[in-house]
Amino acid sequence: MAAASLLLRQEGWGVWWRDTRGVNDFEQTQRLILIGTPCRNLADLQAEYAILSGCHDAEDEGFKAFVNSAIRADFQQGTGRPRAHRRPNEQIEVIVLSDFDLALPQVNYVCSTDITPEAASKSERLLIAAKRALAKLQGTGKKITQAAVAELCECSQQRISQLWSLLKMLLESTNSKSGKAFPEEWGMIAETAIAECLTEKQAIDSVENIFLEWLDPDQRKLFWQNMKAETQIRILEALLLLIPEERIHALCSISSRVDSPSLEA
Repeated sequence: MAAASLLLRQEGWGVWWRDTRGVNDFEQTQRLILIGTPCRNLADLQAEYAILSGCHDAEDEGFKAFVNSAIRADFQQGTGRPRAHRRPNEQIEVIVLSDFDLALPQVNYVCSTDITPEAASKSERLLIAAKRALAKLQGTGKKITQAAVAELCECSQQRISQLWSLLKMLLESTNSKSGKAFPEEWGMIAETAIAECLTEKQAIDSVENIFLEWLDPDQRKLFWQNMKAETQIRILEALLLLIPEERIHALCSISSRVDSPSLEA
């Protein structure tokens, strides 16, 4: 994660280095949010390391450790802005939005997807949906065949084939939000329709109505890209129930390793 701004929820915005060293502007802050990894210019760090060690090799393990130490020092300075040592009787929270190892005690690491599904990557959304689908298949304590699921959802083989094609298209679609937007009411209607589904049959019916009847083929990917993450996950969950269980397991394995899983025909 590249270096970014320093957010202080009560006092407003600050920035790394200018507002993270030698200032007391945020000494009353109750919750401090540090965004990004504060890595200084690598060329400057390399020059400094060469002066100190005599080594000019950027691949030297000692240089890599030097860079990590510099980043951690900046994090330490940033987390010290609320001046917690002067406020022993107050509850102060520091949230760090970064994937860098802080090597600090008393740190609770939280995956971004545990905070909001909107932070989930394409593969993470698929993995969440696949796990939910498997839980439903296995929740009864007995083997559920795909034929039984198809019967439950009142899906003919032809209909299943159409939905498989739709699933493959959705999996191959990017997660990036498009600048081209549909009328706001379209999205609201679709999101509400999916959210209100109580059964898998209702969910599959809604997905089919939205994507195969309501939208033209050239609109489907664009509409999908502009859907909320939780709605995407719910749609994937419903569609995955229509493929063999072993293939869902395979997708779980693939999506845990790469960010562009695909569904074989």
